[in-house]
Amino acid sequence: MVNVRVCFQKHTFHNVIKIWRMSLTSDSKVPKAMNHDVIGPPDKISNLRPVIVHIPKQESSIEKQFRLKREEIQKWNETFWSNHNTKFFEQKEKFTANHAKKYSSESSVSPMTSDEMSVFYKKFLDENWKTHQMYNVEWYRKNIGLLLLALRVTVFKVARTWKIISKL
Repeated sequence: MVNVRVCFQKHTFHNVIKIWRMSLTSDSKVPKAMNHDVIGPPDKISNLRPVIVHIPKQESSIEKQFRLKREEIQKWNETFWSNHNTKFFEQKEKFTANHAKKYSSESSVSPMTSDEMSVFYKKFLDENWKTHQMYNVEWYRKNIGLLLLALRVTVFKVARTWKIISKL
């Protein structure tokens, strides 16, 4: 897996993937010493990058709540896009198969043009418009809640730091 800090330092997708591949071992996909969140390559179905969230040694209850909420939202997002993309590719396959049947009587079947495919894309988007709208509303709601929880964690960490500093 790739350290998040390494991703920001390298700034290139190629280097991130290169580091990811170098970090894999035969018996484990997670580096043994994990001090930060770790990301992986995109999932083949959902196209989302998996994130393994770092668990601090002395994690407070608010930090644990924040971490678990992040993981929950990540799973929800992964599930939605996996289902959506599976549905998309199934319908696209049916559409292209129908096109091939329709024009199979001709001597050679030509590949579909962009205009012909745009008919499918528009139809798919129109059929799934409400689903996308509901997803967006829910995504914003979940992330605003996560942002508020992150703010609480930050305030907690600042307060904890001040307590440590004041004891010195």
